[in-house]
Amino acid sequence: MRTPAKVLPWMALMAAVICTIPAAAWGPRAESAIVSTAVHIVSGDVNIPLNRLEKEVQQGALVSNQTLQDLYPDLVGNPVAAIEAEMILLRAVNRQSVDPYFAYRLGALGKLVASTTAPLTRGDVESHIVKTPLEPSARMLVEPKSYFSRKIDEANVNTGVIEEEYRDGVGFRGVAGTMLSQDVSRAANATADVWYSILAGPEVAGGVSEAQYRRYALDAYRFYIARGKAGEIDAAAKRLDKLVNRDADLAAAVGDLYFENGFYDRAMAEYKTALALEPGRRDVTERISEYYVRQGEDALTDARLEDALESFETALNANALHPTAEAMRLEAAGMIRDREARLDLNRKYLEEGAGFQDLAEREASRDRYADAVGHLRESEIRYASVTDEFPLEYQKSLAALRDVRTRLDQLKNELIGSAQDFSGSGFALDAQDMAASYGSELDRQALRTMVRTEYLNQMQTVAAELSGAMKIQ
Repeated sequence: MRTPAKVLPWMALMAAVICTIPAAAWGPRAESAIVSTAVHIVSGDVNIPLNRLEKEVQQGALVSNQTLQDLYPDLVGNPVAAIEAEMILLRAVNRQSVDPYFAYRLGALGKLVASTTAPLTRGDVESHIVKTPLEPSARMLVEPKSYFSRKIDEANVNTGVIEEEYRDGVGFRGVAGTMLSQDVSRAANATADVWYSILAGPEVAGGVSEAQYRRYALDAYRFYIARGKAGEIDAAAKRLDKLVNRDADLAAAVGDLYFENGFYDRAMAEYKTALALEPGRRDVTERISEYYVRQGEDALTDARLEDALESFETALNANALHPTAEAMRLEAAGMIRDREARLDLNRKYLEEGAGFQDLAEREASRDRYADAVGHLRESEIRYASVTDEFPLEYQKSLAALRDVRTRLDQLKNELIGSAQDFSGSGFALDAQDMAASYGSELDRQALRTMVRTEYLNQMQTVAAELSGAMKIQ
C-alpha cells in the first residue's frame, strides 16, 4: 500500500475550511470536512472514483443523530459493533458499482467513524482550529475491534491533561490546541481506512442476515424515490431485486414510499404486486380503495363523471366494504344519467328546430309568408333553448339561430314588399285588395294569420325603434 502524498494539499485545504467553524469539536461541518478529505484520499487508493459521488457522501455525513441510530441499531452503547456490522453489510452489497445510495451509506459511516475517533470534546475547539497540515498515512485493512481500540486510546490519551488545563484556564492554548492536527488526521485516516477495507478488502462470507438486506433495500428505495428520478429509481430497483426477494411485505412497503412521494401509479402497481403475492391483504386493499375514492372525488369536482364512476368502481373492486365508495358510485352514475337526459333534451330541441325550419321553407315556397314566419319563430325558440353545457350541440344551435334570423329578415322583407306591390299604400290599408289578388291561393284563415303575424311584427319593429331612440334596455 502507498502513502497518498498527493492528498496533502487537499487535507490542508480541509483544515482551512474547518478553521472557520465556530462549533463544538467534530460538529456537523467539521465531520463533513473530515469526510470530504477521506473521499479524496480513498479515490486515489482504489479504482473507484468515489469523488464523483461526493455530494451523496456528504449527504450521508450530514445526517442527524436520530437518522444515524435508525441506520445502525447497535449504535447506542457500542459504536464499534455498529461500525463492524455496517462494514460487513456494505462489503456484501455489490461494491464494484458504487451507486449514489451506497455512497450515502459510506458518508453516514464516515460520520460515525469520525465521532468515534474524536478526542475529548470541548465547546471552543472548532473556533480555535487553524490551518494545520494533516498527517496522512498508508491505507490499512481494518479489523474493527482491535483497530478502534487503538484509535480510541489514542484519542483519549490526553484527556486528563486537557481537563486539568481547562480547569486551570489554559484551555485550548495547551495540549488541546497542540494535538489538533493529530486528532483531525486520526479521524480522516480512520474514515479512509474503513472505506478502503470495504471497497478493496476481501469479501467476507456470511455475517449478513436477510433482515439486514431487506432493511438496506427498503432504505435504498426510500433514498431514490425521494430524489424523484424515474430512470434512477428503475435502475436501482433492478439492482435491489437481486439483493432481496420481493415478497408481499416489501412490495407493500415500497408502494407506501411511492405513494408518500406522489408516484401514485407506481404505488398502485406495487400494491397490486403485493396482492398477487398475498391475496386478500386487508391493509393493501384499503390503501388501494382509499386512493381510488379520492381520485373519484377529484374527478367529480372537475365534472369528469365517467372517470369518477370508473374510480369508484375500482375502489369497490379492491374493497367492497369501503364506507363511502358505493354511495359515491351511485351518485356518479345518477349524475351521468341526468347529464344524458339533458343532452337528449338539447338534441331534441335541435331536431325540432330543424323540423320547423323545413316547414317554414315549404310554406315560403307557396308564398305563405305568414305561416313561414310563424314556423321560423318556433324554430328560433327551440334553438335558443339549447344550453352551453354541451359544446357541440351548443355550436350547432348558434349556427342554426343565425340562419333562422337571417331567413326571418328575408321573409319579412318579402312579405312587406308583396303587400306594397299589391296596394302601393301600405299593407295594413289594403288587406282586402291583397285577399282579392291572391284569390283561391290564400284562404281566409291564412289571411287572418298573415295579417295578425305581420301586425305583431310591425308593432315589435316600432317598439324596438322607440326603445333605441329612448335608450331603453
